[in-house]
Amino acid sequence: MTEKRKGRPTLDYSPYLFPGEVLDGPNAVSPAVLRKRKFDRKQKQTKENAEERSTIPDAITWGSSWDRRFPQESEELKQFVSETTNKITLELQLPANRKYGNDIDYIIEKLCMCSLGFKKNTWIWVRKTNFGFSVAGFIPTYFGDDLVPLANYYGLKKSETFLVLYNQVLPELEKRYGMIQDTSAALVKQELSGNYKLPAKLSSVGVGTEAGKD
Repeated sequence: MTEKRKGRPTLDYSPYLFPGEVLDGPNAVSPAVLRKRKFDRKQKQTKENAEERSTIPDAITWGSSWDRRFPQESEELKQFVSETTNKITLELQLPANRKYGNDIDYIIEKLCMCSLGFKKNTWIWVRKTNFGFSVAGFIPTYFGDDLVPLANYYGLKKSETFLVLYNQVLPELEKRYGMIQDTSAALVKQELSGNYKLPAKLSSVGVGTEAGKD
């Protein structure tokens, strides 16, 4: 049974049937009953969400269960990571057998998590835990320690796609964690001010070159 309302979308009440109940025929459940069930379910979900938002979860538990608890958001994130990785790979002409793939894939994945999470900015995507804010299940408090040096070391900023996300995420990291006195916050500040320099003991490998291949 669907309910047609003039000028408004048709409603499908089939998700609110109990086992053995039908939508049509002499034994059909009335629309009024189904509307009440829909309302009650929504109220229950709203209450559960409010209770969950009012608690501060354990960071490890929240992060490890994020994909399972939020499958729709998880699938959206995976698709975003995959599409972004493909674009960056193409723009930098990265070899399929690149030697530094683990580092590069890690940075791209976490950058995507931060970018999409900060953009969504709902309690599912950005959640306060007992160890700081979790973004899509990832704690980015000290992400600057990896992001800034590796982005420069591998020349990832040569990719327009990477650079756009990089320039979106860095200010968010500064805004949220810039007050912390640690190397991660310091590196983010240096990069934003244009004063970051790759340590002398490191030299850019240029991942699109022979140096980045096995």
